[in-house]
Amino acid sequence: MKDVISQILPYLTPSEQAVYLRLWRLTHAEEKSRCAMRYEDLARFAHVSVSTLKRVLKKLAHRGLVQVEWQAKRASLFTVYLRS
Repeated sequence: MKDVISQILPYLTPSEQAVYLRLWRLTHAEEKSRCAMRYEDLARFAHVSVSTLKRVLKKLAHRGLVQVEWQAKRASLFTVYLRS
């Protein structure tokens, strides 16, 4: 898995790297396929603003690296994909 991560990271901006690595840590490093988290908490853990997080998640989803299932008044579900 580390090889896949090292192949992906050079093509991501620093903000995209921070969010993707945080989500990867919460999922694959914990041997889970998905995690649930509020946008505000994920932004804080990745050290980005909420608006940057939203923009980054759209880009990561467009690249097929992340799937986000937004839920009103609940934590969003994030699925992280490893693609080379």
